[in-house]
Amino acid sequence: MAQPLSPDSSVAIRVAPLPPRKAASPPYRPFTMHLIPPSVSALARPSHNQTPSFPGL
Repeated sequence: MAQPLSPDSSVAIRVAPLPPRKAASPPYRPFTMHLIPPSVSALARPSHNQTPSFPGL
């Protein structure tokens, strides 16, 4: 780690592939759905009448 410039250059390379968010959008969509807690699902589905109870929160 005596060469701080080396890690910096590697970080820049990793940041380069980050700009194309379009490629990261599709995989992120399903991930977010899985991350959504049951409380959010209940809010999205009022028919379940589970809005008053917030198990996720």
